[in-house]
Amino acid sequence: MLSDEMVYVGTPQKRMENVLRLVHTTDTEGNILAIVTNFFDLGAEEVSEMYRKR
Repeated sequence: MLSDEMVYVGTPQKRMENVLRLVHTTDTEGNILAIVTNFFDLGAEEVSEMYRKR
């Protein structure tokens, strides 16, 4: 499973100004991971692979 979307963090009254990217992926054991990042210039696969190597 690999998907991504643009999200805002916070409530309408107290929200971050910048939009962030939410990437859903699975780890090597099949667990679903949600990664919030500001990397928009990389593909979702690249973002998930980068976090797997951390």
